[in-house]
Amino acid sequence: MSPGSVSLLWSSSVLAEILVFAVLGPALIRGMGPAACLALAAGAGIIRWEAAACTACVAVMVLVEPLHGLNFALAHLTCVTAIGRVAPAGDGRDRPGLLRHRGAGVAGTAATLGFGPLYGWLELRRSGSRRCLAALPLTLRLGTVMR
Repeated sequence: MSPGSVSLLWSSSVLAEILVFAVLGPALIRGMGPAACLALAAGAGIIRWEAAACTACVAVMVLVEPLHGLNFALAHLTCVTAIGRVAPAGDGRDRPGLLRHRGAGVAGTAATLGFGPLYGWLELRRSGSRRCLAALPLTLRLGTVMR
């Protein structure tokens, strides 16, 4: 892909993030609940990562790259919302900080250390979609915890 195409795709994913963080995400979480939103985020990730693994066609990527907004932004916003609901109020802790430092920090580091070196060696082009697929059953558990 040309640098211009990559820039276009990156820009569309950033715009999708902003749209989800500012408008769609809060409405989806209120209407669907955290578990369904995480399942939607995982489903969007599966579609996006599978398409990216199968083609470098810019026209296809323009259609699927905005799914990043659902995959990343909706998942992040939902996790912050869920932590806000289950963490004790008024304990002086930064509840979103719990996600950043304990959850996402540990998981992100482990994924980077584990998948980064293996990506090229094992040709893990579909590792993103596999992680999203693995997350789907966990959303069912969240549904029972958040009731």
